[in-house]
Amino acid sequence: MYQMWKETNTAANSTFDYDGFKVRTRYRFGEQGKFFIDPELYFEYIRDDDLSKPNVGEAKLILAKDFSSFNISYNQIIERNLENEGKTNHEYAVGLSYSILPDFKLGIESKGSYTGRECAIGPTISWVSSKFWVSFGAVFGLNERIDDVQTRMIIGIPF
Repeated sequence: MYQMWKETNTAANSTFDYDGFKVRTRYRFGEQGKFFIDPELYFEYIRDDDLSKPNVGEAKLILAKDFSSFNISYNQIIERNLENEGKTNHEYAVGLSYSILPDFKLGIESKGSYTGRECAIGPTISWVSSKFWVSFGAVFGLNERIDDVQTRMIIGIPF
């Protein structure tokens, strides 16, 4: 389960607010390396804090492969508004990362929407320990259809 927060900065004001929650699950098809490409299915339910907005369902096909210290991954994303006659978006995320140390990775990520013809690209950094992990990235819009800058930080605590 994710708790989401959103910061908005404009010339007039700056806000930092609760933005809702996500519940997700994943299914991996066998252990890493069993197939040439490691496939995984990912499902997510998204609830905005504004209850007048519709619930959203998201499904991803994740394809990844390790080549020594490099990892390349591609996510095919289908996001659907769960209300009657909801809109469906077809999106993607693709990334390349390099393990500088076993627990520390640097990378580059591109994300966007086939439906909305959006595209953004930027750097990522992640660190993993036995008690938690953290990933931070920023992407910069490559066209006018997407935000100029988006940042994301995810902290995970395994239990």
